[in-house]
Amino acid sequence: MNYAFLVFINIVLVTGAIIMLANVAKKIFGETTAGVVFIFSAVFIGLMPWITVPYSDTFGLFFTVLILYSYTNIKNRNFKACMVLFATIIGFNIKPTVIFAFLSILFVEVCLFASKHFTKRKVSETEKALAGHSKIYIKKVLQMCCCVCITGIVCFCFVAAAKNCGVQTNPDEEYTATHFLMLGLDEQGRGYYTLENLDVSDSAKTVEERQNANLQKVYSSLSNMGFSGTVNLLAEKTTTTFADGTFM
Repeated sequence: MNYAFLVFINIVLVTGAIIMLANVAKKIFGETTAGVVFIFSAVFIGLMPWITVPYSDTFGLFFTVLILYSYTNIKNRNFKACMVLFATIIGFNIKPTVIFAFLSILFVEVCLFASKHFTKRKVSETEKALAGHSKIYIKKVLQMCCCVCITGIVCFCFVAAAKNCGVQTNPDEEYTATHFLMLGLDEQGRGYYTLENLDVSDSAKTVEERQNANLQKVYSSLSNMGFSGTVNLLAEKTTTTFADGTFM
């Protein structure tokens, strides 16, 4: 595939992500914040030299923002669920860290459900309400299940088509989500990944061997840091990300 064409696709995706991100900011915080978000994103992301390098990070950026855009802008719940799920699955296959946007939305939905059904009403009242509208709930659940199944089939076709597009790859060189989890819990890097941890994945010859090595390193890091150490590391990683901007 022509490299210039990949660069073009990369620029289109990043530009689309910036526009959608500004729209998300407008929906949540208003026009002023949206304007600030758009300007900062256009300058610090749109003009960044890395935008000319087709890479999973920039492709993953588009799907991460698409998840948020779908959640905040689509009114129909079934279509919203389909788009969020579609962006999550496709994005996850490109960059596993995209899953965090989906998990954040899931957490918000659980909190909203709990607030709606258990704060304003007693549990017994909620049970009566559910019993009285059981047919409606069953219908909605069935509709949602159909949407999820259709979306899953579509995503499967997309992923299968991408894997069979003619590009020669070595399955044993695949880096799964465990690799990124291991790099993200690097106690020595204090917010950055280290070459030592990168070698843990690079030295493995198969996917299974790589995943086992990653999980062993994750368990070792968590055991050494403990709960408080892990919390401190996450705080340092957040600070590093927003202060440095290289997303290492």
